[in-house]
Amino acid sequence: MNCSGNKSALGIGFVLILACADAVLSQKAGKLPAAQSVKAEPEDRPLTIDFAPDPEFPYEIITDMELQVVLIAKFKKSGKVTDIKIISTRVPDKLPNALLTKLEQATTDAAKNIRFTPATKNGHPITQRVEVVFTFKRVRNKNYSTWQPRLIA
Repeated sequence: MNCSGNKSALGIGFVLILACADAVLSQKAGKLPAAQSVKAEPEDRPLTIDFAPDPEFPYEIITDMELQVVLIAKFKKSGKVTDIKIISTRVPDKLPNALLTKLEQATTDAAKNIRFTPATKNGHPITQRVEVVFTFKRVRNKNYSTWQPRLIA
C-alpha cells in the first residue's frame, strides 16, 4: 500500500495552517492592515403591485366590449393609495353616461384597495405618483382585466 499521496496532502494542509496562523499573528502585531468591512449599498427598488382587485362592474354591462380607465394616484410609502383622479376613459360610444359614471366609480373604489410594495430609494420606502391603466375586456361572457402602473414622478 502506497501512502505517499496522503503524506503530501497532509504536508500541504500543514503549510496552509501555518500560513494562516502567521497572517493572523502578523495582523495582531500591526504588520498587516485589518480587513476592511464592505458596507452594502441600500437598494433602490421600483414599486410593485402585489394585488389589484377587479372593479365591481355595473350589472348593466352585459355585451362584449373593451373599456379602459386611466387613473393617477399617489402610492404612499405607508402602503395606501390616495389622491385618485381619473384622467381618461375609453369606452364604446353607445355606453350611457350614467353607466360610465358607475364604471369610473367602481374603478376608483378598486384602486383604493390595491396592495403594493412601495418603491425604495437608498433603502427607504418612498411615495410616488403613478399613472395606472385599467383595461377590461368582456368576450363571450368572460371577463379579462389588467392593471398596468407607470411611474410619473
